[in-house]
Parts: sequence; structure tokens; C-alpha cells
Amino acid sequence: MANSLASNPYVFDTAGATSAVPIAVSLHAIIYSGNTGGDVVSLRDSSAGNILFELTDNTAPVTITFSPPVPVDGLYVETLTAGTLIVYAF
Repeated sequence: MANSLASNPYVFDTAGATSAVPIAVSLHAIIYSGNTGGDVVSLRDSSAGNILFELTDNTAPVTITFSPPVPVDGLYVETLTAGTLIVYAF
């Protein structure tokens, strides 16, 4: 499967250049589903490079909601060794 960035939610299964959302959005929720120990995932603000979500060595699904939503200047998945990252951002 390839990253799905055409509409909300944004679905990432691959990190790198094809994992960027280059527009300003408000971050509402992040869901990560990885099921093997040693998984590493890192989501950054694509403009400023701030870490928005980072997880290491997780074996259970993780859901984070932001209330109020967090404004960011684009999204970039820097690292995603396994699993799927779903980002709700409008």
C-alpha cells in the first residue's frame, strides 16, 4: 500500500519524501497501529521540524486526540519502520 494523502484522514505507511502534507492544517487526532516490538514512528511539522508525535518500541495501537486542535505548518513522517499512521488534520 502507498501513502494516501489526497484527503482526510491522511494515511501513512511509508516515511520519507512521499510522506509530506505541505499545507497548514490543524491536527485533531493521530492513530498508530503497529504490532511488533521495536517499531519507531516520528511525525514532524514539515516547516519548523518540531516533533508532533514520536513513539518507540510499541506493541499496541495508540490514539491521541488534540482538544483544541493543534495548528501546524504541514506534516512530514520522518520515520515509520512498521505499521500505519493515520492523521486527522483539517
